Amino acid sequence: MTVQTGFWPEIEHQLERIGTEKPDTFDAVHAILQDEQYAEIRRERGRTASLPSSPDTAFFAGSGGEETLLDALERAGWRIRSWRAGYHYVMRHRRTGEVLTYTEGDVQRGDLID
Repeated sequence: MTVQTGFWPEIEHQLERIGTEKPDTFDAVHAILQDEQYAEIRRERGRTASLPSSPDTAFFAGSGGEETLLDALERAGWRIRSWRAGYHYVMRHRRTGEVLTYTEGDVQRGDLID
């Protein structure tokens, strides 16, 4: 898969990768979201991310797009564990049991709702 230049094409590429590669751990999701090949996303992440990047945090800059991170993660085998709103939820991978929390673009390791 070749990445097209531009913010939204990069977001679409990330979501396609998640749906195709089916990451089953937080670390694998993190690697896709933090991939250095996404120059426009990195620029936006530096401008808007509320949490600094770390091994336990990533940022999805495509909130508000046509497809959501939730959609892509569901295709990859993740299921809703806790739900507060479309911008705040916890997902668990059905096979590995890994858990992540999504809060307004921030993606964090573990369940930070319950």
